[in-house]
Amino acid sequence: MPKPFRPNKKGKQPTKSLHTPAYERIRTLIRETRYAADLSQEELAVRLGREQIYVSRCESGLRRVDLLEWLEIIVACKASPHEFIEAILPMVEIPRENDAS
Repeated sequence: MPKPFRPNKKGKQPTKSLHTPAYERIRTLIRETRYAADLSQEELAVRLGREQIYVSRCESGLRRVDLLEWLEIIVACKASPHEFIEAILPMVEIPRENDAS
């Protein structure tokens, strides 16, 4: 059974990992990927069929980007998802089978 919504002091749902070092790296990589594609936030937003504020919120951490949105952004920038993953993978702790002892 899912946990009930418990708002924080400001009445908003708490964010899970928006402010971790790994997620900060993801936001930075999204911005750097857009820069490398020589796109403004507005130009990227047009490619995504969204408003500029969407891109701004994704890059600033005001909006959490899920996997499909992330792929849309990377593809819109004509970048390699594989390179992006390689850049973030060292920051992710992956449990290993033999570590469960």
